[in-house]
Amino acid sequence: MKTAFERRPVDQPCPSCGLRSMISFYFVEQLPIQSLRLSPHQEHARNSPQGSIQLAFCERCGFIANMQY
Repeated sequence: MKTAFERRPVDQPCPSCGLRSMISFYFVEQLPIQSLRLSPHQEHARNSPQGSIQLAFCERCGFIANMQY
């Protein structure tokens, strides 16, 4: 699992105010996308779908969003 704590601009508009003022501050790759789902077998759990999280905040309105959603 790759994790990064670094600030970098995001080339997507803020989901709240619409301006391109989002700054990414936290990124994690390869996390289960259904973390609360119980699997009947360990192998099934290991092969469950995975995704990324990229948290970013808007410098204008302060909104925080997962830009990978």
